[in-house]
Amino acid sequence: MLASRRQAVSGIIRKERGGGTLERRALVTAGPVLAALATLTAAGQPARIPTPEHVEARVVLIDTIVTGEGGRPVPGLTKDHFTLRIDGKNAAIAAFEDHCRAATSSEGPAPAAPIEGESADAAPLPADPHRTILYFDLPHLSSHGAARSVRAARRHIEAAGTEGNAYMVVAYGPDVRILTNFTTDRGRILAALARVTQPGVLYDDGPVARSEKIQEVTHETCLPMLIDSFTKQCPPQVSKARDFARDEELVARGSLDALRATLVALESIPGRKALLFFTETLRDEPGVYYLAIAKTTPGREQISIAPELKAVVEEANAGSISFYPVHAAGLDDESETEVGRTVTSIGTNAEMSDLGDMPGGTPQQEADVGPIAAAQRSADEAALGFNVSIAAETGGRHLGRTNDLSLIFPIVREESPCYYVLSHAPAGAEDGKRHAIAVGVDGRKIAVRSRPFYVDYGPDEKDERRLKTALAAPGAFQDIGVKLEAFALGRSKPGREVLVEASISPGDLARAIAGIPPDDGIAILRLVGHVTDKQRELCSFNADFSTAEIAAAAARGASLHYEAACSLPPGPSEISAALLERKSGSLGAARREIGVPAISGFHVSEAQLWASSTGDLVYRDQAREIFGATKGIARNVATPRVERRLRPGERGSLLFFICPPGNRREYGPLVVTRALLAGETAVATFAPLQLADPPDPASGCWQISSDLPPKVLGEGFYTFRYEVTVPGSVEPISKSADLAVGEAPPP
Repeated sequence: MLASRRQAVSGIIRKERGGGTLERRALVTAGPVLAALATLTAAGQPARIPTPEHVEARVVLIDTIVTGEGGRPVPGLTKDHFTLRIDGKNAAIAAFEDHCRAATSSEGPAPAAPIEGESADAAPLPADPHRTILYFDLPHLSSHGAARSVRAARRHIEAAGTEGNAYMVVAYGPDVRILTNFTTDRGRILAALARVTQPGVLYDDGPVARSEKIQEVTHETCLPMLIDSFTKQCPPQVSKARDFARDEELVARGSLDALRATLVALESIPGRKALLFFTETLRDEPGVYYLAIAKTTPGREQISIAPELKAVVEEANAGSISFYPVHAAGLDDESETEVGRTVTSIGTNAEMSDLGDMPGGTPQQEADVGPIAAAQRSADEAALGFNVSIAAETGGRHLGRTNDLSLIFPIVREESPCYYVLSHAPAGAEDGKRHAIAVGVDGRKIAVRSRPFYVDYGPDEKDERRLKTALAAPGAFQDIGVKLEAFALGRSKPGREVLVEASISPGDLARAIAGIPPDDGIAILRLVGHVTDKQRELCSFNADFSTAEIAAAAARGASLHYEAACSLPPGPSEISAALLERKSGSLGAARREIGVPAISGFHVSEAQLWASSTGDLVYRDQAREIFGATKGIARNVATPRVERRLRPGERGSLLFFICPPGNRREYGPLVVTRALLAGETAVATFAPLQLADPPDPASGCWQISSDLPPKVLGEGFYTFRYEVTVPGSVEPISKSADLAVGEAPPP
């Protein structure tokens, strides 16, 4: 075994996010086979919820809560008490379930495997537990708000216990972390709550930072000649407000995407579920307070989270998940004393009157109520607006500014064990449309809460939605491992041509198709992915692979490499990819941050190792810009490697690019010399190259490839040294790259 002296990485600096190695455990119930929630195998790593094996049935399940006087649930109702209307028309109730009766069975699912550091003697779940998810949206909680929320949850669990109630703890920021699966074990729940605020999580900036931004917008000056005579807007002020609002929109979208991913993963868990959503600054109109000061609106500036909020509501309704939002700013916590001015105590009339006229311009916010106080009021209203909206549209409840958990938990406990399920069987084919639901009950002084609509998605649309969700929050989907890499090549119009590679190992290929016959025409692997920056999608790719191809590769112990060409601008970007096995529903996803280096001046790139592993499958139909026209999957094709390491006997080549600025004729013929050294002794030399022809017209670069002699190189470390001599230059441009030959050391 060859020890590793160093790891040589070429191309793009990468940082991986999400993922984790997880254990899958299944349980069998009286109904269909359902997948149990996966547990952590390493502290701090996000768990995943495996996809169930299931039988498709086109039935819409409508969880319904009926309350009478005092808001108490009404038990003892039958199917004949209910009426159902779809899109305003009477509809038959295909099936009816009463979940207000006490569970008769004492047997329940097998307990989940213990999380590292927790007791292995957790009690099994009761037959029909009341399931509650404690979800902490950390990017919209200040550090104080997160601490308040965790302490409030802990106090309730410690005081009330968990009898008959199974809790799950989930935290988001910067990735989804399932800290414990559904459990009635109080010790597990409390241990999970202790990990919500671990180091490295992301919090909201807090009210002081927000008030400073509000003041920046408020005090932005504008020459009178620039103020719009009709709207009274100051363009510099609008621009600053828009930038702040877009930053908040981006964070809000990330939170909603992560939330949607969690809901999708929870759809396999039977029964009604209550989600206590701890948040503080997630608003239905991001940045409305900045924009109001600048005399504009989110709609006018095209700032909206409506599509993401709609997707969350649809997934919650599909998974029978009702929201009970907890506005953390309203939680009382006697253990905490915050010192400092609040945003509503600054920016008063007196303070504004002392500002006077600002030199060279005019303050754009009138000071009659205090601009910062008014902006904070708008912020609070937007946050409460979000809470009211998501509770109403998912059949949950919102208590406004009263966020005493001693009131909220009893409501959840009371409503969770008493609800009814009405089933509706749509006629005809799926239409992909939204259909209104109205449930009625005979009787006076009775209130009915249920999901207000369903969307009639077909199988293909459901697959696409799941893939889209996995792209948005890959940490929640780890049934199949996906590894992402990126390699910078020559120039392109936006900046650099980048080869994006998604790889699936032999073990993951085998797991993806386990139990599926190779000739099954329905079971295929579908890969989708994209490259994005903070504002937009820069590149997208997709492909389908047959089960027969995957089975053959897995049997040989081969990997699958998907490659796509993307023209990307210099700077930071993110690659995301998701892989779905359509028949079983297994889903895996990954995300990687990359930094695309710019080409400036006379550029000579780092050397990349390209090599092939026997039997590996390579699909590069969407990399024509780099490789030319290809079709289907190829074998024994050279692909780039992150580490410059050859296994004994492998063939490979070292590739680098020479990119002159502007017109090549400024330099005359270029001379390239290359040598492969062991220490300072040359073990392989290459004939000098004289570059007299123009570079590639598409990239503006010469591509230099140097084949490595496999029979000459024994195990060990080598140095590839290359120089480019430019006529008229004093010194040649010298580069070197390390190369290892031998098996990689164990991880």
